[in-house]
Amino acid sequence: MKALEARLAELMGTNKPELATPADRPDVGEQVQQIYGADLKLAAKRPDATKRLIGVEVSFGVMCGEDTMLLLYEWRDDKWRKVLRWQSGDYDQVSGAFGDFFEYVVMPRSASEEWAVAVAHGMPWCTSGWSAFDLDVIETGHGTGPQKLIFHKNAGYYRATDNPPALKAVSDNFDLRLQDMSVDFDHLFLVTEIYRYRLAGGDVRRVQPVAMNGRDFVDVWLSTDWDDAVDWSATGNIDNLKDEHALIDRLRKPEKVGSAATISFGAVRGCSDDPKRFQVELDLDPGAPVYFAIREGENSFTMLSASNRPDPHCNSANLVPTP
Repeated sequence: MKALEARLAELMGTNKPELATPADRPDVGEQVQQIYGADLKLAAKRPDATKRLIGVEVSFGVMCGEDTMLLLYEWRDDKWRKVLRWQSGDYDQVSGAFGDFFEYVVMPRSASEEWAVAVAHGMPWCTSGWSAFDLDVIETGHGTGPQKLIFHKNAGYYRATDNPPALKAVSDNFDLRLQDMSVDFDHLFLVTEIYRYRLAGGDVRRVQPVAMNGRDFVDVWLSTDWDDAVDWSATGNIDNLKDEHALIDRLRKPEKVGSAATISFGAVRGCSDDPKRFQVELDLDPGAPVYFAIREGENSFTMLSASNRPDPHCNSANLVPTP
């Protein structure tokens, strides 16, 4: 692949070394960053174990970032055939580019000769560490059929971090891990969120794990749309949990209540009646504390209940102190 990449780079004039900026002209580097199409780069790899595919990423500079295009070729009928081209559309703001980060994984579709490609990319921006990302799943083209977008997710994330987003395939699933704003913005600031999805036929459904620990699970549960959070909730207590989810959502959004409440996590305690059950305290100002009961499963958590009174069985030492 290195030879192929080198040959393509030679033909396209990409992967040129960066020009040194004169010490007395620091503005030259800034000027180059504003040139759309500068710093053209190309990378090629085999993204599947069968070696039937070749993926080619082509990126170029835009203001405050870069834009990336993905081309996927499959060896079929004794020739290489293009089965996917994924790129940004027209845009009048830099956030329309496929940049900041660009990751993809390829998964075979068991019921056909097609492939599913999960592509995650950030959206460049010039003035903030906060931005948004897109996560798309595309079926590759096959025969005379074109490629088809079967799933799209857009959400926020924090880009100014030493832990860049990471996308990987996990069996018939894939997951994207990145950092986003915690509901406890003052103390925790960030939470690592896991976007894991399962492909089943034409359906793409978010599954667990969604967080690294019990407190983060409550954090993600509260900030996730109810359509997803309901799947991680005890069916026998759905009405109570839906109401609490909606209440916290309103308190977090000043446009709904006039001013946002201050939300912070209190103690996380184990429960003596069940070693897999835990209580996570959430303090509201203004408002009374809320005590969330969760159960730990195999690589997952379930939201059990929400109450304004602590459970007397959950009285262990604080397992996850807040910084």
